[in-house]
Amino acid sequence: SEMSADAAFTAALTLVEGRNYIQAAQRLESLLQKPGDLLNLEKEAIYHVLAYCYEEQNQWARAAEYYQKAISPTYNLSDYAVYHLAGLYQKMDDQPNVIIWYQRLIDQYPQSFHFAEAKFEIAKAYQGQGNYARALDYLSGLIADKQSGYVRQATYESGKAYEGLQNWREAQLTYQRLIDEDASD
Repeated sequence: SEMSADAAFTAALTLVEGRNYIQAAQRLESLLQKPGDLLNLEKEAIYHVLAYCYEEQNQWARAAEYYQKAISPTYNLSDYAVYHLAGLYQKMDDQPNVIIWYQRLIDQYPQSFHFAEAKFEIAKAYQGQGNYARALDYLSGLIADKQSGYVRQATYESGKAYEGLQNWREAQLTYQRLIDEDASD
C-alpha cells in the first residue's frame, strides 16, 4: 500500500540524516507530484529539505530555486531558508545576490540568530566589489555593538576597507586599536 505523505516525508528525512541525498530528493520530488496528499504537510518544509539535498549534491542552481520556494510568511523556518540561500550564493561567488539575501534576512528577520553574521557577510561582499564606504557602514555598526560577537573581525575588515579607500592613517589607527586591545587581554 502507498505510504502516507507524512510517512514519506519522515522517510525522506531519515535518508537525509543518513546522507543519502539523491534518494531523499527523489522521495521528496515524488511527494510534490501528488499535491492532493499534502493536506497537513507544509509544502515549504518539503522545498526546504529538497533545497538542502540539492545543495549537498552541489546542484546549486536547483537548490537556490527550492530555497526561494521555501520562503513564505507562514513558514516558521523561512529565516533559515533565506540564510541558506545567501550562503549558497556565497559558494557560487555571486556577490550581488549575497547582498540581496543577507539584506532580506536583516530587514525581515531582525530577531534572527544570524543577524550579526548577515551584516558581516554583506560588508565582506561590498568589500569584494570594491565598495569600501558601503562596507564600512555595516562594519561600524558591528564594531559599536559589543554583543554582536563580530567586534574584532569587523575591526580588522574595517582596517582593510580604509586601505581600500587609501585612507592609510585611519587604517593604521584601526589596526593599532586591534593590537592594543589584544595586548590588554
